[in-house]
Amino acid sequence: MFKLTVPWLEIDGPGGVTGDSKLVVPNSSTQRSVESGLGDVIANSNYTFLYLPKEKFMLDIGGKVKFATASKSKGLGTGKNDYSIYIDAYKTLDRFTLLSTLGYKIIGDTNDYDFNNVWYGTLGAIYKVNTNSNLGLLLDLRQATWEYNTNIREYTLYYSHHFNSTYGLQSYITTGDTKSSVDLSGGLMLSVNF
Repeated sequence: MFKLTVPWLEIDGPGGVTGDSKLVVPNSSTQRSVESGLGDVIANSNYTFLYLPKEKFMLDIGGKVKFATASKSKGLGTGKNDYSIYIDAYKTLDRFTLLSTLGYKIIGDTNDYDFNNVWYGTLGAIYKVNTNSNLGLLLDLRQATWEYNTNIREYTLYYSHHFNSTYGLQSYITTGDTKSSVDLSGGLMLSVNF
């Protein structure tokens, strides 16, 4: 499967916060700013390499490329590409699907900062509300991207609805509990399947 994400961002925070990969760079300014614009485009492809229908278990392997399309001058991105590889596991139990992800991300270094490549993971559960709708809860973990950041631990609650085989809509809210995690974010995502 191939997926392309084209986000629109609005960031409200200190001048050192960027919208890319939740990176926080040091900045002596305490002044808040609001910036918006096109985010980094993400191309994602995965392949199911193990499927056990009797056990309702599946393993996917995949890769992502984050293209640096967001404005670096507005603080919406770093101006560098990132690359990730990951493995996903799914286990279905009646109307619930348990999921986990383990991945490794190569973060593009800028002229000013040498970022760490990081391990990341997700644990979650999805509840099938009906044929077209799901409710999910996710825990996302990631190593610190550089020496001044802490690890990330964030919690996401989302609801997705497929109108038909082509169009879907997802809403989400996210919060975190580490210094480098997001305080609160949310959004809507329209998906179009080809």
